[in-house]
Amino acid sequence: MAQLLDQYAALAEWDLSTREGYEGYIRRTIKPGLGHLQVRKVRGPVLDILYVRLKKCGDLACNGRPFTEHRNVPILRPDPAARPVAWAQVAGALREAIRSGALPAGSPLPSVRELQSLQGIRRTTLEDAFSVLADEGLIVVRRGRNAVVAGEDPDESGKRRLWRPGPEHECTLAGCQRHVCKPMKAGTIRQIHSILSGAFDTAQRWEWTDRNPADSAKPPSARIVKQPAPSPADVATVIAEGASLRSSPARLVPVAGGYHRRPPR
Repeated sequence: MAQLLDQYAALAEWDLSTREGYEGYIRRTIKPGLGHLQVRKVRGPVLDILYVRLKKCGDLACNGRPFTEHRNVPILRPDPAARPVAWAQVAGALREAIRSGALPAGSPLPSVRELQSLQGIRRTTLEDAFSVLADEGLIVVRRGRNAVVAGEDPDESGKRRLWRPGPEHECTLAGCQRHVCKPMKAGTIRQIHSILSGAFDTAQRWEWTDRNPADSAKPPSARIVKQPAPSPADVATVIAEGASLRSSPARLVPVAGGYHRRPPR
């Protein structure tokens, strides 16, 4: 499935904004949920179960039980009495975490403001450290978004791997929080269903499978909000006001070289 989704996304004729959103759904939701499965083994019930889970919580790591969302954020606070300088110490700690695999490719990093609040590190120190690591190609700094570790996840299945903290981990410094379920909206699930339907159509055309399981799956119905129609009295009032404006005499407005006829407001 992960291979199919990658090849389908590369060929899909999506506009720029649609592509950005759809590739995010593939990366964050579809691959973790289905990426490890064989295309021929996916059937309608598998998709129905996925949609039910997403309606309960958009995080597929959630099984309905309370848990803490641990974040793999190393302790970066520099030692003011040590050498090298503070920004180099922070850059060194992040560099070691990346090269050791503790921070794998694609891992998001907390924002500068968040790290400043969590670990009490000066903003300029963090900005200098991030700039150096970006120049080295170890992280990708994105304007308006959190930086991420450079490279692609070597696990093509996309299945989410839960990180377990070690004895030296401090949740207060990493910003770990208790998980709060956030149900995915029906409209979003229907977009995911549309992606899967298009991917399976392509797989069927390529003879990877003999059917499209999305045809037998049932995504949630989008709620249609009905707008109340205006009353006949309101419509009559609007028509009467429009007719009175059209019948009112135009005003003469002085302009350069004479006057201009302007209809009343």
